[in-house]
Amino acid sequence: MVSWQSLGLTEFHEELRTFSLIVEAWDWDNHTRNNNDDDLLIVRGSRTGMMNPGDSWQTFPIEGTAAHVSYRIRVRCDENYYGNKCNKLCVPRDDYFGHYRCEPSGAQVCLDGWMGPDCKTAICKQGCNLLHGSCGVPGECKCNYGWQGQFCDECVLYPGCVHGTCTLPWQCSCERNWGGLLCDKDLNYCGRHQPCVNGGTCMNTEPDEYYCACPQGYSGKTCQIVEHACVSDPCANGATCHEVLTGFECHCPPGWSGPTCANVNGADVMADLQDPYLVSVHLIADPDHAGFLQHATDTVLSWIHPDLQLFRVSERAHRSKKRAQNSSAQPALAVILFLQESYGGEQHVLSLHRALQRPPWRFHHTEKVSNGKRMLPLTPCSQDFFTLTPGTPLWAVRQVHYGKEIVRFTIYCRHQNYGHMVRLYKLLLHKRPAQKKEDFCFFVVFSNADLEIQLSLKRLHKGSVPAALDSALLEVRVRDVGALVPLLPHTCRPISDLRWQTQDYDGNKILLQVQG
Repeated sequence: MVSWQSLGLTEFHEELRTFSLIVEAWDWDNHTRNNNDDDLLIVRGSRTGMMNPGDSWQTFPIEGTAAHVSYRIRVRCDENYYGNKCNKLCVPRDDYFGHYRCEPSGAQVCLDGWMGPDCKTAICKQGCNLLHGSCGVPGECKCNYGWQGQFCDECVLYPGCVHGTCTLPWQCSCERNWGGLLCDKDLNYCGRHQPCVNGGTCMNTEPDEYYCACPQGYSGKTCQIVEHACVSDPCANGATCHEVLTGFECHCPPGWSGPTCANVNGADVMADLQDPYLVSVHLIADPDHAGFLQHATDTVLSWIHPDLQLFRVSERAHRSKKRAQNSSAQPALAVILFLQESYGGEQHVLSLHRALQRPPWRFHHTEKVSNGKRMLPLTPCSQDFFTLTPGTPLWAVRQVHYGKEIVRFTIYCRHQNYGHMVRLYKLLLHKRPAQKKEDFCFFVVFSNADLEIQLSLKRLHKGSVPAALDSALLEVRVRDVGALVPLLPHTCRPISDLRWQTQDYDGNKILLQVQG
């Protein structure tokens, strides 16, 4: 290639990319030449134009009288310069100051594993938590202080933490039933170790400490000392109790077997025994109001069965303060009566409706609660419901065309607590749901040929909060409070020797009545 100077390029303007070029061909080795140099000129041509830098050649011809000449021209930028004006500098590098190559346009292109304006930032390992980790070279994930794991997404526990977790470094948030600075103190010693023997009821008192409430005839730290084991009458079905060194023995009558003579032909019948009062409601009335509340509930239930007493009323020591009624709140508990029309015809149901519309009952029509709006969309009866005093359950009546008459206690649950509530009442009732759906389930508490008592759970919509009743408690009969205590979501406190009070996940009060 001949430089533009040797070709006689007289002028090149970089900014405008224009040029002027004169090309001459001479006969320099002609020995017959005379002193006139013009006689040695073979051909001459000139060119003025504009050209962008690049690798492509442009060819131009010169037509002379004695010869035909063609020549090529191209403009190339100096090394590491790019652009139409060769004024864009890009020097490829792979060092501390950058990791990139240069495109033909002069743009920097990062090498694999690097990013950023100067390609100085390494791309960390895929999945690396960049809030808690970083990298100096591609594919690395180096954790910040207090974080660990393959992706630096695991916090470092407080040193010595045993049964705890963390969301930030150096935390030790105790798991359920563990306490202490290092979460090494057992808060559920009873449930984990079951230290009480001979029917003793275990109660967790302090971390790693417990107390055994011994039945009559037993004493000691774990009720291991036998004093008079037969005093508590542990043998069932007419069996005879005999005290022995290890406690007692039951001599069973014919047809019964087992440690306490509760088995028939080797089968435990306790699971099949039905108790119509397994679930009931305890109402709390103001002074001098218990009598008429008890009469009102018993009268309504007598329409189903004359001896059905599922409500027990007791009085407060002092009159309760006036409470503002929120008509738009969904009460947590309702009582629904399903009446069979064949047991008295349609007149049977209408008569009960009329009775519920007289004092002390209050009659409500859901479509008239607030300017025509249905403020209680989940009220059991879409038309009518009834109440007694504030803080007590809703009542509703439905007519059924076939099947048994039903008394159903319905608990309305927060949306997020529904699953927990189902498991809790399954534990308390020692029963499985007869029917379970995503937003509704019910347990059959008692059933015979004519009557069924149910406990149902209804899941509210997201954001809906049931109003806990301050004048009503659900009462459940249980066999062993000690075994239930570590499994309950809230503290269980004794009211008497056989009665304990706790709460479910929504804050509804539950009275646990120990079966004697």
